[in-house]
Amino acid sequence: MEKAKVNKEVFDALENWIEVYGKRLNLALDVIYKHKGFYSKEYLALNSLSVEEICKCFIIGYELEKTKEEKLYEFYSNELDDNY
Repeated sequence: MEKAKVNKEVFDALENWIEVYGKRLNLALDVIYKHKGFYSKEYLALNSLSVEEICKCFIIGYELEKTKEEKLYEFYSNELDDNY
């Protein structure tokens, strides 16, 4: 199974959470179920993830999703490489 791909805001929120609380999935799930979501400014982006996505991030891992510009650059770089 591959890592979850997350946007920059979610990536930063996850990094901040792990720095402060470690990979304590039980605590994150407690916030989701008991408090109905994240309310601290630094973790608001985590509300955009489903419970399954949060679990995947903590258990399997996560990586920063490429921007549209990065995807286009990669596509055209590969096209140029293939043609030469």
